[in-house]
Amino acid sequence: MTDPRRGFVVENEWYWRISENAKTFDAAAALRDFLAPLARVSKDSIAITDLVATGNEVHCTIGEQPVAIAIDVGAHDRVAINHFVIEVNRVLAASKLAFAIVTPKRYELRGVLLSDAELAELAGTPELMIPSGRPSLDPRAVDQRDHGRLPNRSFAPRSSALNVPSRYGYHHTSRPNATRS
Repeated sequence: MTDPRRGFVVENEWYWRISENAKTFDAAAALRDFLAPLARVSKDSIAITDLVATGNEVHCTIGEQPVAIAIDVGAHDRVAINHFVIEVNRVLAASKLAFAIVTPKRYELRGVLLSDAELAELAGTPELMIPSGRPSLDPRAVDQRDHGRLPNRSFAPRSSALNVPSRYGYHHTSRPNATRS
């Protein structure tokens, strides 16, 4: 488990924005609430300098590399912040570091700078909120859709009538006395 005093506290409002699918994440918020605090806590590990938010982009220098990160304005906050963190991590990867948003306590978010090994240890635990391991939230993921259907789908779409044949086989509505043929 991550030390609850490690990193920086993320404003509590972000927990609810992420959980409730708000669409408020923009370049100013990325800079103010995530990148500037990360720069303060990472100064002993890697320099993050020249922070500027312009339009829908955040510009900075991480180590010696100038970086411009496009913000997914209008996307759900969970998705937009996940994309932002993944882009920051692409640059941090050369230093074997990663930025993550963790939940050490219920309803509390912290931004932390982790080693690759620490991030791998947290992967798949409820404590790690972002970056998500879900391919649908990773902009680098290959589109796995097959004509609009995800593979290994375990349910068929609902029909308005009972026992209606479809390309997925027979299925029924959610009426309690309905049975599958």
